[in-house]
Order: sequence, then structure tokens, then C-alpha cells
Amino acid sequence: MLVSALCGTFLHPGLFSVNLALFIRENRLLRYVLKSAIDNYDQLIITVIFGIIVLYWYAALTFYTEWREQWDFEGLMDCSSLLNCVRTHLDYGFMAFPMWKSNVSPAWAAGYNLTYVLIVNLIITAIISGIIIDTFSALRTSN
Repeated sequence: MLVSALCGTFLHPGLFSVNLALFIRENRLLRYVLKSAIDNYDQLIITVIFGIIVLYWYAALTFYTEWREQWDFEGLMDCSSLLNCVRTHLDYGFMAFPMWKSNVSPAWAAGYNLTYVLIVNLIITAIISGIIIDTFSALRTSN
């Protein structure tokens, strides 16, 4: 640990990450947390793929409608092409929800926002968190 600390001090600050990895290896609780995220990786991967598919559906819906210029993710929307629209949804989709630029949003905007927030921001992230929490609690009870 001393060598990596010295290397981080004198060579590159990124080398301090070696100390953090060693800290995780030495701390029992952090090992359980990491193991809980890794043990059910197949379920996590499938859930993340499902989330990406849902975000793609919303990106395609946004791109192929005339109202793609009416909303964004906190001023960061780029729907000049379908690829850029998908990339924006992947970057900000799980962290933020769509914001309408105009004061008066269309009547269907409430349905769009409601389904987006419920499906993407709440349900999919809750499923991912639930998988990790269930695995963590199973690890704690087995030890």
C-alpha cells in the first residue's frame, strides 16, 4: 500500500485507486457489497439490457415524432439523428426525466412523462437495486 501511495503522490493520482482496491479486499463488509453486485450478474445484465431496450423505444418515439424539439434532459438533448437521440437517452435516461421546454405541454405529454418516470426511473432501477439488495441480504444470512 505504501508503494502505490508513493506512486500516486509522485507519478499519477490515478494510482491511488490501487489503495482503494486493496481497502475493499481487506474490508469484509465491502467484500460482501461487491460480491452482492457480482453474484447475480446474469440477472443484472438481463435487466440492464431490458432497460436499454426501453430507453431505445423512448428514443425512437422521440426521434420519429414532430415534438422531438419540444423537450430535453435538463438542456442536454440532442436528437439530430436516431443515434444521437439513443445516446442521449442512454446517458441521461436513468438519471433524469424529460422536461418540456414550453410552459404549456401537449395533453399527451403527461402520459409520456408518467410512463417514462414509472418505467425507466422507478421500476427498472428498483429491479436492479432489488437484485443487489436481495443478494446482499442472502450473503449476510449465509455468513
